[in-house]
Amino acid sequence: MLDSGADLATAQALMGHANPATTARYDRRPAATRRAAMARLHLPRPEDRRRWNRIRRGPGSKTGKHSPR
Repeated sequence: MLDSGADLATAQALMGHANPATTARYDRRPAATRRAAMARLHLPRPEDRRRWNRIRRGPGSKTGKHSPR
């Protein structure tokens, strides 16, 4: 089921497992499959996140908290 593209939560529900760790034990996909899944993720780099946080807070904000709108 996992090999055919089902996500872990779906497989968990269909198998009747109460804990996702139980389902994960049966995950026998090869490392190449896991690497391909990671390659499809688009996570921001840490420096991009810092820049986005500065933009979101607005100019002149030094508190690190969100500025009121």
